[in-house]
Amino acid sequence: GNTPAAAAALVAGNACDLTKAVGYNRDVYNAWGRLGELVRSGKPVESPELHLGDDPERTRRFVLAMRGRALGIGRLVVPMLDLKGCRRVLDLAGGPGAYAVLMAEAHPDLTCVTVDLPAVSAAAGELVREAGMQERVLCRAGDYHTDTYEAGHYDAATIFGALHQEPPEMIVRILKRCFAA
Repeated sequence: GNTPAAAAALVAGNACDLTKAVGYNRDVYNAWGRLGELVRSGKPVESPELHLGDDPERTRRFVLAMRGRALGIGRLVVPMLDLKGCRRVLDLAGGPGAYAVLMAEAHPDLTCVTVDLPAVSAAAGELVREAGMQERVLCRAGDYHTDTYEAGHYDAATIFGALHQEPPEMIVRILKRCFAA
């Protein structure tokens, strides 16, 4: 049987449900089998676009997998954010919209705008509607590598789970555009 911690993460529907994230490993299993090739070449063995829009069903599975992870982390992180007095938050690389939904739930006067790639943003919009938060969490298609945002339009900006994959010079450019917004 499951321990309480395992049941929380491995039983679908529980508060810390990671079953979609575990299941997503089926999609990346073959890539792990090519780890040696990755190490030798330094290049991805499959295109990230597979889960970022080229394959709609795989993109949906990826977004659902990231949602479970984001909800688990977000339930701990969002209460630590000082968003008092904020009315609009820009959530870059918003993925499944989980952090934005949690921020909006915690702060009734807050509206969040998530930005992510078109296919990811479309899947996030479905999840936001399922959560009943579509009036306060808006999912915008975009690309944080190149987008500019309305100057001075937001009170805060968040970027969860994205900057670790960017080179330092890109991080600086992204953060400068966030600051301007």
